[in-house]
Amino acid sequence: MALENINRETLDQIPNMELASELAPYIANSPLARMGFDAKKATVLPDRLGSGNYQLLGQYIPPNQDVKRIDPLISKSFVNYSRNPLDSISAYSADGSRSRDTILSTLAHESFHRGTELLPIENFEAYGKASAIDEIRSRVNDYYHGNSKIKQAAKNYLKNKLNMTVEEAKKLTRYDKVQQAATNYLGMLNRPSRSAPERYPPMGTDIRAYFK
Repeated sequence: MALENINRETLDQIPNMELASELAPYIANSPLARMGFDAKKATVLPDRLGSGNYQLLGQYIPPNQDVKRIDPLISKSFVNYSRNPLDSISAYSADGSRSRDTILSTLAHESFHRGTELLPIENFEAYGKASAIDEIRSRVNDYYHGNSKIKQAAKNYLKNKLNMTVEEAKKLTRYDKVQQAATNYLGMLNRPSRSAPERYPPMGTDIRAYFK
């Protein structure tokens, strides 16, 4: 079969499926990260961003972000790249100097942030989705679901930057209740009335439509 006759969308699914398979173990125990991950919105960029002590490992850019406010370094990364940076998660390979495990861990971390954005606001009570609280919540998530290196980094961040223990951070952010709410929503997405009763929504599904 001539290459031009192959469905381009089908070809595009191949790297997406590979990334989804690779990332699955990193988000398996985090309902919010599972909600937030979408292979069609995930990107690994090659740039070494930052200088000195500033090193951007990855980022989630929400759909309502003002494009002009996106870090110029991030904007530079998407030059000549067809994917829209809005509502996307990305990790930076830093010219190949970061291990695959670290890159996948970063994507899992950013998927968690996107999942937090997707979960309806009423699940967060008083603090809502304030960025400072979401950051604490993501560190707790890293502690419970990351590898040993990430677990220690999360614990150190909470202790040294915020002067709190993991248990204090967990209580402050209603971590267990929020994760349970995410689990409940994942169950709704997969109920038998859906066309594909899979563990995860079909790839490419706009998960936001389920929460309207």
